[in-house]
Amino acid sequence: MRIKRKGWIMSIRDNILRVREDVERIKAQKGLSRSVALCAATKTRSLEEIKEVLAGGVDMVGENRIQEAREKYPHIPEAERHFIGHLQKNKIKYIFGLFSCIQSVDSIDLLRAIDLAAVKRGREMDLFFEINVSGEESKYGYDPDKAEELFEAAHECEIARVTGLMVMLPLTEDKGLVRKKAAQAYRLYERFRSWNDGKNISIEWLSMGMSQDYPIAVEEGSNLIRVGTALFGERGA
Repeated sequence: MRIKRKGWIMSIRDNILRVREDVERIKAQKGLSRSVALCAATKTRSLEEIKEVLAGGVDMVGENRIQEAREKYPHIPEAERHFIGHLQKNKIKYIFGLFSCIQSVDSIDLLRAIDLAAVKRGREMDLFFEINVSGEESKYGYDPDKAEELFEAAHECEIARVTGLMVMLPLTEDKGLVRKKAAQAYRLYERFRSWNDGKNISIEWLSMGMSQDYPIAVEEGSNLIRVGTALFGERGA
């Protein structure tokens, strides 16, 4: 599939290479050695587009909407599948079999409900805690000043395992503010890595950075970026 962007015709494969090159350039400039995983955000994207991004070497996809995942994911090649949207408790039953990880756990009630569902099914489920570092009321996520409450609750889980944090950075032209919030998220990530208990908490991932801000996110410590438009092009393009 060819995508028109600012007068140029680019393929999804071209875009994948460009994003990966951006990440490697940033790592070289900053002297960073860590790997940065790339998750293709597939909301509203066609089955053809998803198959093309996987054929281009991306091995992780993320979906915001349960219904879209139910329609599309059974028909795509093998890939790591993450749920990255807001999850209502009455939709938990659909998660198992579609996803291996839920990145958007934003309440203790949701954490406990997922754990109970996992126990009933005898299925492990990796979880990320979504933390609202932006402070924007329009965004989901737990209060960063109270994040310890989530981790304390995680110690009580039977089978669910917390393996990362997810954040959404502010959508603003103020790059200084974006960087400040990204740095705050990294401090939280470093802090809660010390809570690893080998059972319910094993923090490895900081999922931070989308198409508009992934360069700053990588500079400030992200090791997993969720990218849609930068891979697929503008919706409807």
